[in-house]
Formats: sequence, C-alpha cells, structure tokens
Amino acid sequence: MPKRYILLHVKKLALGLVLLPLFLLFSCNTSDLFEEYRGVNLISSYAFDSAGWTKDRSESYYMNFESVAAAEAGTTSGLPDGAAIYRLEIPNLMPDGDFETTTAGSLPAGWSDTGGTNQVAATGIYGQSLAYDIDNTQRLNFTLSTVADSFSANGYYLIRFLLNQPAAVFDYHDGTSSSFLAKPWKLAGLSGVTAFPTTEDDPEILAQTGGTFSINDIAQTESIVQSGKLDNFRVVRTDISNTVSLNVPYQETDRLDLLPGTYRFSVYIKQEPASNISPTVKNRFPATGITLQIEGTPDYISNGYAYAVHYPTDEGVDWSSWTQISVDIHGLNPSSQPDVGIDVSITPNDINDKDVGSILIASPSLEFLPDS
Repeated sequence: MPKRYILLHVKKLALGLVLLPLFLLFSCNTSDLFEEYRGVNLISSYAFDSAGWTKDRSESYYMNFESVAAAEAGTTSGLPDGAAIYRLEIPNLMPDGDFETTTAGSLPAGWSDTGGTNQVAATGIYGQSLAYDIDNTQRLNFTLSTVADSFSANGYYLIRFLLNQPAAVFDYHDGTSSSFLAKPWKLAGLSGVTAFPTTEDDPEILAQTGGTFSINDIAQTESIVQSGKLDNFRVVRTDISNTVSLNVPYQETDRLDLLPGTYRFSVYIKQEPASNISPTVKNRFPATGITLQIEGTPDYISNGYAYAVHYPTDEGVDWSSWTQISVDIHGLNPSSQPDVGIDVSITPNDINDKDVGSILIASPSLEFLPDS
C-alpha cells in the first residue's frame, strides 16, 4: 500500500479517537435543557388578589371583579392551597330583571302599560315573573333609559329574556318617530319556556334617546292578543369589552425569562352556588361561558397576534366543582419585543354570543411548553 494512503488512514483513525469521547459524552448526556421551566407557573406571583390584573371597565354596572370568601364559593376542593377566589361578572343592566324585588301585584320600575292586566306574579317561570294579558290594541312598555347606564346613545345592546306563551310580538322603538318601527319581532308556534332571542332573531339594537321595548308594536300593524309571562330579562351592552387582563413582561426579577415557543394560559373556574336560575341572589345570573385569550409577538410578523378559546356552557358541561381550563398559543417570540411580553385575559362569557353572567375564577397560571 502506498505510503500516502497509510498516512491518510492513520490521520482518520487519530481523528476518530479524538471525536469518540465527545460523541460518547453528548450521546450519554440525558439532561433536560428546559428542566427548570417544566411545570413552572410563570405568573405565580400574580394571583387574582395581586396587583397587575386590570379591568377593561371601571363602572361596576358594566363589570365586577371582586374577592369571594371560600365559604361563599361553596368549596375550595380541587384548588391549589391558598388560591385567591374572585368573582368575574358582567352584571345585568336591567334593574330587577328577575322581578324578585318588585312586590307581587305591581309593575316593576320602568314598566308601563296602555291597558290590560299586567303585574308581577308571585309564581312564574323561575320565582316571580312578569305576567301580562293584553289585546291587539294594548302595549306593555319598558323605558330603556332606566337601565343602569341610562341606555348610552349610539351604543349597541342585546335584550334577552325567557317567555312562556304560544305566540308573541315585541318591538324596539328608538323614539325618533311615532310611526317608525326600529325593530319588530314576531314569534309563533312556541311551546313551554322559550329563550329570546331565538336563533332566527337578531336582538341587537342601536341605542337612541327615548328608546322603548314593547310587548306588541307601537304602530299596531303586527299586534296580537297576548297572555303570558316574562322572566330573567337581561340587557347587556355589546360594543364594549368586559375582560380582566395581565401583562407578563419578557424579563422580571426572580422569574425565568420568557423564551420563544409555545405557552399555555390556564385558570380554575366554578359556577358559584348563588348564581343560578333560582333567585338566591337577586338579578345575578350564571355566565353562559368563559373566554380565555393569550396574545404575544410571533417570529413571523411584527404586530403580534392572539388566540382565544371559548368555553360555552351546554348540557355536557358541569362547572359545579372547580375545573381547570386553558388556551395554548404557538410560535411566540417574546424577546423580539422585550417591552411587550405576553398578555393574558379572561372574559366571563362566550364573546361570540354575549350575555350577562357571573363565574368564579382562581389560580391563574402561564406555562412554557418546550415540547410543543
């Protein structure tokens, strides 16, 4: 064999002997590069009773975010030890929307009629209800300026309630003209207790000074004889947000830095015992859902993006005990904008179908998921 080939093989063998220990070192090194991040709550210092959480709205008639004692919450079973429990609520703008504070035999505040027999009944759909009996020339009216925010002009609102009657005509008159029908609704073929709006109705209205909701319509073009009951009458403003949120900076003293990758925001939720269809707490209703959102800066665009998960209540959901829910977001790069960090937020309804409602929340957490 030529000398140069022997020399080449010797050099390759020497290089192999040098690299072999390095290969064995790294191949046998099973340490977890992200071990210190796994299972770590990056917002452990931001329980709901800590500074940092902010509400979108300061007005108590739009939003409540308040501490709740463990006894009032019903139980702390299933929660991390010492978790601060808070109520997150979009209140009913309608005063006495469940009709529980009105004396039976009277009309609630803000309501008037043009005839017929109309009064709060001691029994009805759920507890006291508004019972009415009118012909096709009569109306039962609610003056919308008596809601908690005075029906802010040019704001958008939803009207919701339960009714128990086979057919109904309702009307929103915006006060601009005695002959102008701003929003009439006609329902037929109903049985049992029906939730308004039905899937066929658009209940959103634009607020105007002098706005009135009526049973039967002001022009009497669609009016019918009606005899039935209303309950759980809710008014919610839809052109404003009702979230509680927290900004998590890229770097913080005594906390791991935010790394590029996937993050999970979680929170424990529970339907509070006093918030149900029985009027244990007057004019408070259970949340129809909850929305978690996480927002940050990804690698591939500069203006940030958000991801939200909606948890609507339905027959398959049981929130009578504490349940942890979460939302994940992939591809964040918090260090690309260190002053921005990550924003997390909670809204006490399904934002695709707004309603009033209250829910208990506790123990928020933000985790980095290195394997996702």
